[in-house]
Amino acid sequence: MSQSKNKIGRGTLILSLTSFLFFLVLAIWAFSQHGTWGLYNWNYDYRRLLNIILGLGFLVPAVALILWLLRNKLSHTWLNVGKWVLNIVSVAVIIVSFGIVFYVVVPAYSLLSSTEPILLVEPSTGVYGIPNLYVYFRTETPTVVNIGWGTEDNLQLFNDANPVKEHMFHFTDLQPATEYFYVIDNRMSLTFSTPPLSKTGTLVTFAVASDFHYGGSDANSNERTQILRNISENPNVNLFFMNGDIVDLGMVNGHWSEFFSDVSENMTKPVALVLGNHDTLIGGLYHFRNYFYPEEVKVENGNELYHRIDVGNVHFLVLEVLWGSEEFTSEQQKWLEEQLSSIPQEDWVIAISHCFYYSSGDIETGRVWSDHEDTTRLISPLFEKYNVDLVISGHNHHMELLEKDGVTYVLEGVAGGGVPGPRPIKSEYSKWLYGDSRGYLEVTVKHSEAQLFFKNVDGEVIQQFTVTQNTQ
Repeated sequence: MSQSKNKIGRGTLILSLTSFLFFLVLAIWAFSQHGTWGLYNWNYDYRRLLNIILGLGFLVPAVALILWLLRNKLSHTWLNVGKWVLNIVSVAVIIVSFGIVFYVVVPAYSLLSSTEPILLVEPSTGVYGIPNLYVYFRTETPTVVNIGWGTEDNLQLFNDANPVKEHMFHFTDLQPATEYFYVIDNRMSLTFSTPPLSKTGTLVTFAVASDFHYGGSDANSNERTQILRNISENPNVNLFFMNGDIVDLGMVNGHWSEFFSDVSENMTKPVALVLGNHDTLIGGLYHFRNYFYPEEVKVENGNELYHRIDVGNVHFLVLEVLWGSEEFTSEQQKWLEEQLSSIPQEDWVIAISHCFYYSSGDIETGRVWSDHEDTTRLISPLFEKYNVDLVISGHNHHMELLEKDGVTYVLEGVAGGGVPGPRPIKSEYSKWLYGDSRGYLEVTVKHSEAQLFFKNVDGEVIQQFTVTQNTQ
């Protein structure tokens, strides 16, 4: 054979190497993002798609290696055919890579220029045992914003020192059983009431809902908004936990825009945000951190992803459990054990995470979505060891109450996403199950018991339970 016949060609090698490097960088970036491993482990539809993309990327070096190994055995014609195949695959990989950059990477790091104000719970505690609050929002142009907040007898006025695009205002050292109001740039005055922390009656009343899926194709925006209004208009509710899957795709600004618009208009209660698996897709964590956790936010115990919120002697442990145990790192486990061991036995401990532990369910995308094989193995034993009183989760779109070794597990229902209907797989720990409508959970915590009200879209009670503290 002639010498020229044995060469693949510098241009072909450069093209194939370039395409593989493009692919490799994107693959490393994608799998370094929060939630990607969980997506890969738990959604087999996306796993197949990712496998196709991975296979296409690795096809380039595979074809190049085969051509190089067979270069002296192939005829000139077949070698040229192989080179054409390698060039076509290389170009295809480059085109796909540019598509991913344009439709995924760029949106992942592009933020909304303006956001509506929302009253948020800061994971820090004031001198009277009530969580501090803050309002953080963005304006498209540098602006001086005026804000007033307080009680009728003690109104405090603040404003930005200079025209800025990012606006941050703290409400600190709130007193129990007090009605506060705040107004931004002379908009309608909004009111909220702090937890009573009564010595003989109610300590705190909170609402919790999950799986809002703003931007989702199967979400019901009218029912979702109605849930927000019901919670907001209930004078007894002091806090509202949005327990994950706030948006359908975390890297899409349009979905976050829907969230800000709806919550700002229809929710006056202080909101505590819990990260869900959809919120992190793919690069969504960048949005979550920038929209809700600027540097001025103080996290006393933990970080923006998992932390502790204290309301008197009621302690909420917000956990980062998205799909399963993929994000439950050794650092988070150590932190959780430290918190659980430090809280007095007579205090209330309520763990909140997006992903469930014990649950009824079904089979979706090739995986069993009921009693979670990882979270029940790695995390639930800690709940049992330290006598956690109540564990609240979402992720599975239904309402349920379960009991296991003294711990009460609750799934609070779906607030916006698809309604599952009957669940074919029943957990042996289930005491009550409902999946026929959207809704939310309202909890009134007293000194030795908590009243749980599962409510539908209209705020009507579907079922209620009384849970006593876990003293096992």
